[in-house]
Amino acid sequence: MSGAFPSQRIESRISLEILVEIYSLDNTTFEFANTIDISKHGARVFSKTPWAPQQRLSIRSVNGNLNARAHVVYCQRLGEQGYAIGLELHQPTDGWPGFPKTFSAKAGA
Repeated sequence: MSGAFPSQRIESRISLEILVEIYSLDNTTFEFANTIDISKHGARVFSKTPWAPQQRLSIRSVNGNLNARAHVVYCQRLGEQGYAIGLELHQPTDGWPGFPKTFSAKAGA
């Protein structure tokens, strides 16, 4: 299960590990996973199972107040460990726990 890995980011991301619950809006699949990095518009998440590109889902931080709709942009195999999935949030958010309020979006990072 692989999608096109974006060649250039719209904005900078920061490395931040946050426990999230991802839940498919297309079927009954859900998983607890950790983010690898985050931005106001998305996240890279470490998953034990593959997710299909364009799959619609809900993402919720276990601690904190993030609760958003998103879709899978890509799913990249990470050897035997699992998958890195790229999520695009439908609405920008500052709701990530630990997300710095002074973080500014910079193109190309």
